[in-house]
Amino acid sequence: MLMQFIAAITAGVAGGLLAFALRHMSKGRAPKWLIPAFAGGAMLAATISMEYGWYDRTRANLADDVIVASTVQGTSFYRPWTYLFPMTERFIAVDMQTVRTNNAIQEQIRANVWLFDRTRGTSRLEVLFDCAGKQSMAVLPDTERDANGNVTAPVWNTTGSDADIVNTACNAWGVS
Repeated sequence: MLMQFIAAITAGVAGGLLAFALRHMSKGRAPKWLIPAFAGGAMLAATISMEYGWYDRTRANLADDVIVASTVQGTSFYRPWTYLFPMTERFIAVDMQTVRTNNAIQEQIRANVWLFDRTRGTSRLEVLFDCAGKQSMAVLPDTERDANGNVTAPVWNTTGSDADIVNTACNAWGVS
């Protein structure tokens, strides 16, 4: 956020200097209000550009083994343009490099799931996927496991809200 603030201020200064130069070249014929208008417009344009470009920049920096499973578009009353052009505020990606199989149950895999949020940052969560049952559960530190690290008594998420993530992980691993 600090870098975005600095970028917006820099854009405002650049916009104001551009208007100042135009006013100077026109020998004062350009109105004085052009300087703050250019500064404000440049700050607004820079902020909108950074907000809409966040998803593409973040996705481009992901490793090839990290697959985006779900995106969340958002709108906001204080950004009225988002009602016409919603922006991606957060997304969920599955790190296929971290996939571990359960030797006892072939339809179950574990993988790290990354939760990216434009304003809150990034967090990682280990998730157990039941590809046959199309369900998942978060593997927390207190989750019971056997000697091999496999979850012994899974408590599955039954809301269906994770269908995109389950399908992405299972299809990419080749288990349906």
